[in-house]
Amino acid sequence: MLALLADGGFHSGADLSRHLGVSRASIRNYVQFLRRHGLEVHFTSDKGYRLGGPLELLDAAAIRASLNKTTDAGIAYLECRFLAGSTNQILCERSPEDMHRCVILAEGQSRGRGRGARRWVSPLGLGLYLSIGWRYAVCPRGVALLSLAASVAAVQALERMGVSGVRLKWPNDLVWQDRKLGGVLAEVRGGSADTCRVVLGAGINVVLSRCLPEPIDRPWTALAAIVPVPPSRNRLASALIDEWYALLDGYDRRLDLPDVVAAWRQYDDVAGREVVLHERGRRIAGKAVGIHEDGSLLLAVGCGVRKFSSREVSLRLVD
Repeated sequence: MLALLADGGFHSGADLSRHLGVSRASIRNYVQFLRRHGLEVHFTSDKGYRLGGPLELLDAAAIRASLNKTTDAGIAYLECRFLAGSTNQILCERSPEDMHRCVILAEGQSRGRGRGARRWVSPLGLGLYLSIGWRYAVCPRGVALLSLAASVAAVQALERMGVSGVRLKWPNDLVWQDRKLGGVLAEVRGGSADTCRVVLGAGINVVLSRCLPEPIDRPWTALAAIVPVPPSRNRLASALIDEWYALLDGYDRRLDLPDVVAAWRQYDDVAGREVVLHERGRRIAGKAVGIHEDGSLLLAVGCGVRKFSSREVSLRLVD
C-alpha cells in the first residue's frame, strides 16, 4: 500500500482495497500501521487517503545503477527491506562469510540503535538507514579510528549530493547548525582468533515528520529543512556506499592513519566550545580543544587537558 500512496496523490479506500485484494478494514489497519511508524497519512471521505507528500521508496536496482563500477563489482549483496529491527544487528548476527561486503537498507527500523545502545528513531520512508559489513583476517591497526573515518566519509557523501555545512559532533554525530542530522555507528567484533568483523551503520534524517513514532530528546533536523530539494534517497545511499566501500577496502593496509584525524578536524563542530561530559553519573564541564591522535576527546579542565574515550562518556554542548 505504501508503494501505491508514494505518489502523494489521493487514493480511495475502494481502489486500494480492490488493487490489494484486501478488505476496507484491512486498509484502515494498514493506515494505522503507517501512522504508528512515523508517516503522515491524510484522509477525506470524498477523496480517500494520501501521504503528506510524495515519497521515494528504496530501490536496490536504482542504488546499484548509481554506484561506481569498482563498488558495484565489489559489493557481494545489497538488500532493501521494508521494516527491519536494526540494519546493523542483521549483519552483526551473520557469520563472517555471510556479512562480508554486504549492504542492508531499510525503509524503517523498529529497534534502530545509536552509540551506547541508545535508540535511533527511524520512521518509515523518511530517512536513510543503511549498514555495510566487512571482514578482515585480523583487526586493522587503526580500527579505533574507523568510526571517525566513517563519519567523515558520510559528510563527504552528503557534500557530493550538494549538501554543505554539515559538521561532526564528537564522536559520531552529523550536525547542522547544532541540530542532529544523523549518526554513524561502527561495531567491531572478533568472530574468532583470526577474524575481525566490522559493521558500519548510518541513520540520516531526510524528511521532517510531525508524527514521529517516539519523541527525540534533543534538537534535530532533516535534509528537507537544509536544502530546497532534498537529495534522492537512492542516490544518497549510492554515494554513502561508494565512500564507505573505498574506506573499508584496504583499511587493514592503510598507513596514513594521521590523515583520518586531520580530516575529522576539518569538520569538528566541538573544538573551542564549552561542553559537559556525562561519565558514569558524573558531570565534567570544560572546553573542548579538539581530538587526540587516537580519536579521544581533549578537554581543558581546570589547569590541564584530559583525554576521554567515546566508550566512557556522552557529550552535550553548553548552550
